[in-house]
Amino acid sequence: MSIYDVDLNKIAVQTAPPDKRYPLMVAWLKVLIKPIQWLRDLWMGSYRTGSSAVAWIVGATYSKYDRVLYKQKVYESLTDNNTDAPYVQSSWMVIQDNFIGVFERVLYTGNKLIFEYAINKYFGSVFRQPPGVSDIYLTVAAKPSSVFIVGGTEQTSSIVYATTSSEFVINSYTFNPFYNLTIHVPLALYNSLDPDSLNCEKIIRNYADQYIIAGILYTVVTY
Repeated sequence: MSIYDVDLNKIAVQTAPPDKRYPLMVAWLKVLIKPIQWLRDLWMGSYRTGSSAVAWIVGATYSKYDRVLYKQKVYESLTDNNTDAPYVQSSWMVIQDNFIGVFERVLYTGNKLIFEYAINKYFGSVFRQPPGVSDIYLTVAAKPSSVFIVGGTEQTSSIVYATTSSEFVINSYTFNPFYNLTIHVPLALYNSLDPDSLNCEKIIRNYADQYIIAGILYTVVTY
């Protein structure tokens, strides 16, 4: 049992005077302690280890305190007989911005394999161990040869030696943007992220920017 597993209902009863532990008093104590237990279950449970909520189903009816997963966030129903979509604020409350537990998220990095696992889990797609290819996968591009520079001063120019130079001199140069990394996303998944196609890439980038190291230029393509 983890040190975080605390049942405050039991503690409330155990710390009450023995001669006051009759049913009515116990029920009253549990009512008083419920908000604190709710916070413990959220922070030391769902937020710490991850939510077990299932995806929201269109047309389904939910009871008060039911939890659903919608666009990677966890929502809790505020009413009984709730048939509204999770974005209806009068019917649902966001209790977790990311359904993945913080104890797991702190282990994520920009390492290719780790990042592929993380991004596939976040967007609900399939991660496959190599040599398998995940639904969302990365490819890394080799940096092209640097161009020969003739600057206004010696310090800003490339170096020429007796038999070689610091950069190659070639017939034609291309200065198209160079991307170190490409994130490949299934088209169906990409389009499901938002009705506005312009927002789909933003959603991918908002997640990827948390882990891809600064200075790494990347692009998002569909397949």
